[in-house]
Amino acid sequence: MLIHVAAIASGTDASARAVPPMIRRRLAPIGRMALGVLSSLAPDSEIPMVFASSWSDPAKGAELLMQAIGESAVSPMGFSGSVHNAIGATASIWLKNRLAYRSVSAGTETTEAGLLEAAMALAEHESVLFVRYEDAPPSLYSNLDIADLPGEPYAWGLRLVREPGDGIRTVRIERTGESAAKRDAAEELAFLTDAARTSLQHGPWLWEKVP
Repeated sequence: MLIHVAAIASGTDASARAVPPMIRRRLAPIGRMALGVLSSLAPDSEIPMVFASSWSDPAKGAELLMQAIGESAVSPMGFSGSVHNAIGATASIWLKNRLAYRSVSAGTETTEAGLLEAAMALAEHESVLFVRYEDAPPSLYSNLDIADLPGEPYAWGLRLVREPGDGIRTVRIERTGESAAKRDAAEELAFLTDAARTSLQHGPWLWEKVP
């Protein structure tokens, strides 16, 4: 697939200041980070959104698991905030965006699966917003060897457009069947923002910038 990148954003929880306080209060820190990145991409009610995360909010999931195996009742509010599409749903409420949004999870290939969803959405829309985020694992998972959980939370995003043009970066992403060591979470963004880097091998996926 080819993606045409019109804008790139990254950020921390502090970048969520553009998100109204009433919306921010609904979210865990990783959700605020994700919507902070989204806010940097000039979202509105007419642009579809794709959110990609392998685990979404693993701390909330672990908390609910502990409630389920203990004597405490599982919190309905906690559950509603733990589901994988919670951040996308909150974004659509904030933006009054009635278009279908997508929440994608595909393990170590989550980024590519999310970008594929975004590329398909461009068949019907001129522009799509893509947000990739991941939270650090809670201590409950510390003894598990899980390849797609990062050491630190992160979020970054892209505004993708249908056609190439001036100022647009084009990237080809293909499944080659070859393998490489798992890159760290920051390398996807580093590849996209570093003009000197022309290719990146991620497991069976090869990313190449097109001149």
